[in-house]
Amino acid sequence: MILTLAVAGAATPFPLVAGVLSFHGRIQTVLVTAAAMTPLVFPLFITPHRWRGEPPLLADRLPIFGWLLDDVMNALPLAEDSLAHGLVFSAFTFLGFYLECVLVAAVFYVILRVVIILRRPNAGDGGGVE
Repeated sequence: MILTLAVAGAATPFPLVAGVLSFHGRIQTVLVTAAAMTPLVFPLFITPHRWRGEPPLLADRLPIFGWLLDDVMNALPLAEDSLAHGLVFSAFTFLGFYLECVLVAAVFYVILRVVIILRRPNAGDGGGVE
């Protein structure tokens, strides 16, 4: 499931660079971007709340959007150890991981697109590859 979310997150903003890369460049870009998601996977498996004896936090697992999703979780009227709390926590974990992957991929693709356009300033069509 995590691999599927990482690849989907890498593919979602792909139209940002689809018009400026060749076929092999597109494949390489998606593979490199999916590999760049690896640092986002490690916090999902490192659980410091167990060492501290505290309830789990999304901020411990999701470095970018975890604090925001923790605030949403705290606003919901769910008991800490209830089944509903566990389901919402899991859903927010996967949603937050996907959103983080999309954000990282979008930043990577925008930087890549700018670099490609700057390297081909005389193309006239924004550096597009036909």
